[in-house]
Amino acid sequence: MIAFRKLFSPIKIGDLELKNRIVMAHASTDLAAPDGSVSETLIGYHEARTRGGCALNTVEVAIIDPLGFPMSKSLMISDDKYIPGWRALANAVHKAGGKVFCQPTHIGRQAPALYLYGKQPVSATALSSNITRLVPHELTTAEIVELVSKHADAARRAWESGLDGIEIHCSHEYLIAQFMSPYDNKRTDEYGGSFWNRMRLPLEVIETVYVSSVQEVCFWSRS
Repeated sequence: MIAFRKLFSPIKIGDLELKNRIVMAHASTDLAAPDGSVSETLIGYHEARTRGGCALNTVEVAIIDPLGFPMSKSLMISDDKYIPGWRALANAVHKAGGKVFCQPTHIGRQAPALYLYGKQPVSATALSSNITRLVPHELTTAEIVELVSKHADAARRAWESGLDGIEIHCSHEYLIAQFMSPYDNKRTDEYGGSFWNRMRLPLEVIETVYVSSVQEVCFWSRS
């Protein structure tokens, strides 16, 4: 136990204090309700891990737009109607002694045709997905602005639900990662080409989430 003397000691991330340094990384559970809302089963899943000693639970991806739907039981945070379920999850984790984050996400061109209902997936560039083989719609500048706003709306819903913070999902070749990658992003406008142009979308998402959340960006204080 001496080798892990720091593991069970408190730590602060910004203004957020955790009871120890055990953090549960996000992992798909397939436990969302069929309509994408938080289910009682999912609440029990996270409550049990909190009671087991986890200080911070990171809930799996929370989809910000129906076009970014990855599987049949994906969690949604694209509408205010989902707030009550997220609030119930936050309350259960807090009561058990832990903190909880969610991951606002759009998977872009990786969205399976089964969940698009005839619509075209979207991405930085109209290059087919190596997973779904679908050719996505290349987002216009106006649509990118709307996408940034949807991330901010998701952060606001997380805050109103009582969650302790969010993670902005930029990995797994999902939509933001598709903009960041020189292999996936062949745009010639301000969102493509150079490193900083390819980083423009994630940086705009971070900035807009920060501004719209009134100083409560990725970590916010509930003390």
